[in-house]
Amino acid sequence: MTHPTDHPSSPDRPDGPPGPDIGSLQAQGQRPAAVLLSLSASFALIGASVAMYGPLTPDLISSGVLPAAWGGAVVGAHSSGALVAVAACAAATGPASLRWRPPFAALVLASGGVVIATATGAAEVLAGAVLVGAGFGTLASDLNAAAVRRFTNGPVVVNGLNAAFGCGAVGAPLLLATTGARPASAFAALAVLALACAPLLALTAERESRTQPTPVAVRGVRPVRPAYPPWRRLVLVGAAAAVEASLVAWGANAVIAAGGSVAAASAAMSGHFAVFVLARLACVPLSGRQSPQRLLAGSLTLTAGSLGLMTLGPSAAVGLVAAGVIGAAFPNALLWSLAPADRRISPALGTPMIVMAAMVGGLLGPLGSGLAAAALTTGPLTVTAVLAAVVAAALLQASRSNAAPLIAGC
Repeated sequence: MTHPTDHPSSPDRPDGPPGPDIGSLQAQGQRPAAVLLSLSASFALIGASVAMYGPLTPDLISSGVLPAAWGGAVVGAHSSGALVAVAACAAATGPASLRWRPPFAALVLASGGVVIATATGAAEVLAGAVLVGAGFGTLASDLNAAAVRRFTNGPVVVNGLNAAFGCGAVGAPLLLATTGARPASAFAALAVLALACAPLLALTAERESRTQPTPVAVRGVRPVRPAYPPWRRLVLVGAAAAVEASLVAWGANAVIAAGGSVAAASAAMSGHFAVFVLARLACVPLSGRQSPQRLLAGSLTLTAGSLGLMTLGPSAAVGLVAAGVIGAAFPNALLWSLAPADRRISPALGTPMIVMAAMVGGLLGPLGSGLAAAALTTGPLTVTAVLAAVVAAALLQASRSNAAPLIAGC
């Protein structure tokens, strides 16, 4: 029996009837189309912001703005700003914070873009990256939570919005290459887009809060209690993010090591991200029919198989492209982690914890796989393949009806 206030299409229900189409979703006190436009534009914005560091760093080094030794520090500054911002989101979940934090975060991101675009030294670049990261982290956390909280079919919307993120991440570098603009100047354009998103987010902000129901004590029944996501789920979310980050870090190297050219490795990486976006788009209709847990497990299973292809040498490029199915992992890991059977998790409270777990996994994954590969005298993607297979096996086993998970508590 479900609680009267349960979400009508909870992500914890694996085989329920298909949810309504996006056009029929109802947001709280808002027109769904306006809210979806605001959220989609913001997700595309943060996807573009993180993708622009790739072309930005060599441009700043060649122009003398950034010392070559500090190249990796730019992404590190972004990640630091994002982690601190997401931790702050977990600490402040009041109605006023949830309403005004997203437009403020867009302004913070815009200010970071301006600082980077006008930087004349390394200190300004790093400060700008911290600001962009803070805006990125806040928007990623708050807007994912808003999608779950405000729509009658959160899984459909969460997968669709994360596909918009992927479109921004793929489209921004392509647009930059087409126009021939300098990457530093492109951050000024990013600031303009962020300034445009800020009023959209303010106008479509939630007008009333949704409170969690008070647990009711019933003899013989364990009360449903507001809580954080189970820590074991957070570990698995981090592991899935580690797989995704390791593919980005080591994928092109694997193609080159197998005898491919730099051009072939670049083409394979482009194909990887195209499949990454397509996987998220495919989850939009699938999420009305399958549980997030099964979609996450399927993504990791296919990724493990693709990583296996990459270790065979001649098929490394094909495997890297196919491994783009890992794109479906994060949005469904988020939805699965918000829906344990024994507790009621507020999206505003749980989402920052899940996003932080993914960020930590993304930071540690490439380093850990490299160190493990050196210790085991194997390739880092072989280690990553084993990690993907283990996590997928745990999820698949736990998704069986009435079956206990391999990892207790998941």
